[in-house]
Amino acid sequence: MCMSFPTLPLLLAFLAAMCPISAQTSYEVDHLGAFGGSKSFPTDINDAGIVVGYTEHIYPLGSQFTSWQWVNGAAFDIPTLGGINSFVYGLNNSQEVCGLVDWGQDPSGSWEAGLFPVQSDLWLDTPTNQLSGIWGSFGRPSDVNDAGVIVGVAASADVSGMVHEFHGVIWDHGTVTELPTLGGDYSAASDINNVGQVAVSAKDAGGMIRAAIWENGVYRQLPDFGYGAGLRAINDNGVAVGFAIDANGYSRAAMWDHVGIHDLGTLGGGLESWANDINTDGIIVGQSGWTSGGGTGSHAFVIEHGVMHDLNNLPTGTHNFAVMTNAPAINSAGQIVGFGETTGGYIRGWIADPLKLRLFGPEAAVAPSQNGGLEIQCEGATPNGLLYAFWGTHSGHSAHHGTDVGISNPRALGVMTADALGHAELGQLQVPASAAGYRIILQIVDASPAGSTPSNRITLIFRP
Repeated sequence: MCMSFPTLPLLLAFLAAMCPISAQTSYEVDHLGAFGGSKSFPTDINDAGIVVGYTEHIYPLGSQFTSWQWVNGAAFDIPTLGGINSFVYGLNNSQEVCGLVDWGQDPSGSWEAGLFPVQSDLWLDTPTNQLSGIWGSFGRPSDVNDAGVIVGVAASADVSGMVHEFHGVIWDHGTVTELPTLGGDYSAASDINNVGQVAVSAKDAGGMIRAAIWENGVYRQLPDFGYGAGLRAINDNGVAVGFAIDANGYSRAAMWDHVGIHDLGTLGGGLESWANDINTDGIIVGQSGWTSGGGTGSHAFVIEHGVMHDLNNLPTGTHNFAVMTNAPAINSAGQIVGFGETTGGYIRGWIADPLKLRLFGPEAAVAPSQNGGLEIQCEGATPNGLLYAFWGTHSGHSAHHGTDVGISNPRALGVMTADALGHAELGQLQVPASAAGYRIILQIVDASPAGSTPSNRITLIFRP
């Protein structure tokens, strides 16, 4: 396949006449499997499309929970460290996983499933670090960023009456930071982005839950509708999502950006909704229900170009889900994971792949070599269309004459020509050994006559 390497100014001048296309994405939905249990619940997905979650195994005397990773259709167990239950909640682009292990022991040392203390652990292929709590041993992580910094909630040294309060926590490679409240007796950190901003829900002096962002050691409290709010995710651009309570006491999916709070609405006729995650392109996922609290009446949604869509109405082809109930996570490629009820009545996880220009790459964590030798591929391009590849080290949504390549100070990598099916590949990406430890971001622009269309971004983590 013939390749040339134009200068970036020439490339941007070529793209200047193109106009972005905004069309609603369709999705191909695949079943993630039961992982040997009765119910499966995906919780996160990274930019390489690796999914993590946990499975409930139902027995006559109770349930047991085990955690798993799903990689290219293959399932792998996550170690329980000898515990009887494990729950994985967060995954980053270095394939580090954070979650809970239930040792099933009460303070007297007897084995009783589901009792405290519950301990938190960080895995990197195999267990490596046990997280210390603020007080005692309890800690529940929620997410981990690409730098391996974990956030969550833990029992605090503060005591309300005879009960220890729960406060948000940042675990940063051995340094534990307890997050204060907004004047009340509770705080919890739900997400951390790659610039260190933490999404927090905390009680104020009146006992109402409020949304706030923790950054550089201080809170920035976010506006709501006057009745409280909570955050669930924050992307690398500092845009946060979660929910806000309306005057009727119902939860409404909400987004916070530099302008303020935005009510995202509900699916038609729905009473409540919750936004669970947002990617770097601003695509939001969550759930919306027709009964208070959501429940089995909920449907998973995706918000793209500011419009909420029922994910149950977007898939192409066939799948075995009667209803897709909830979408907890989305990656930079626009892949969505969630769970729902199959046509057979089982609760199972699913992954929804967007059918659009999609960039693929090697594993998210790779070691640099003398020759680089990284192969990237894409699909969903304009048949026989011209594709331009970019790379950089920082995200930033750099707009060039209406074309957003999503990379700060992008560098032209090369040009590819798609085949008749819209597939293309670039065989060599030269990466020097000095790049070890840095994030490399890749993206492609389809510069077809129909308009300029950017792909998803892939983040590669290079280890020393």
